[in-house]
Amino acid sequence: MEKITAHDVKIVRINETHNVKEFKSYEPELVNFLVEDALNNQTHKISVTYLWFLRSTG
Repeated sequence: MEKITAHDVKIVRINETHNVKEFKSYEPELVNFLVEDALNNQTHKISVTYLWFLRSTG
Protein backbone atom coordinates (compact mmCIF):
# COMPACT_ATOMS: atom_id res chain seq x y z
CA MET A 1 0.00 0.00 0.00
CA GLU A 2 1.37 3.38 -1.02
CA LYS A 3 1.72 6.28 1.38
CA ILE A 4 -0.89 9.05 0.93
CA THR A 5 0.66 12.50 0.51
CA ALA A 6 -0.85 15.99 0.76
CA HIS A 7 -1.00 16.08 -3.04
CA ASP A 8 -3.27 13.02 -3.00
CA VAL A 9 -5.94 14.77 -0.90
CA LYS A 10 -8.32 17.60 -1.81
CA ILE A 11 -9.91 19.44 1.16
CA VAL A 12 -12.98 21.64 0.61
CA ARG A 13 -15.64 23.29 2.75
CA ILE A 14 -18.96 21.53 2.56
CA ASN A 15 -21.52 23.23 0.33
CA GLU A 16 -24.92 22.53 -1.18
CA THR A 17 -23.39 20.81 -4.23
CA HIS A 18 -21.98 17.91 -2.14
CA ASN A 19 -24.15 14.81 -2.06
CA VAL A 20 -23.48 13.74 1.53
CA LYS A 21 -26.58 11.50 1.56
CA GLU A 22 -24.43 8.85 -0.16
CA PHE A 23 -21.76 9.01 2.57
CA LYS A 24 -21.14 5.71 4.38
CA SER A 25 -19.49 5.21 7.76
CA TYR A 26 -19.50 2.77 10.65
CA GLU A 27 -20.20 5.85 12.83
CA PRO A 28 -23.94 6.60 12.42
CA GLU A 29 -23.58 9.87 14.37
CA LEU A 30 -21.12 11.16 11.76
CA VAL A 31 -23.47 10.27 8.91
CA ASN A 32 -26.38 11.94 10.70
CA PHE A 33 -24.35 15.09 11.32
CA LEU A 34 -23.22 15.36 7.70
CA VAL A 35 -26.70 14.76 6.29
CA GLU A 36 -28.78 16.68 8.81
CA ASP A 37 -26.65 19.37 10.45
CA ALA A 38 -23.30 20.21 8.84
CA LEU A 39 -24.47 22.59 6.12
CA ASN A 40 -27.12 24.23 8.32
CA ASN A 41 -24.59 24.77 11.14
CA GLN A 42 -22.17 26.33 8.68
CA THR A 43 -24.87 28.62 7.27
CA HIS A 44 -25.66 29.80 10.80
CA LYS A 45 -21.95 30.19 11.63
CA ILE A 46 -22.08 27.53 14.35
CA SER A 47 -19.37 25.35 12.83
CA VAL A 48 -17.46 24.72 9.61
CA THR A 49 -17.20 21.28 8.04
CA TYR A 50 -14.45 20.27 5.64
CA LEU A 51 -14.65 17.25 3.36
CA TRP A 52 -11.53 15.35 2.39
CA PHE A 53 -11.41 13.70 -1.03
CA LEU A 54 -8.77 11.25 -2.17
CA ARG A 55 -7.66 12.28 -5.66
CA SER A 56 -7.90 9.66 -8.37
CA THR A 57 -4.53 8.17 -9.23
CA GLY A 58 -5.65 6.53 -12.43
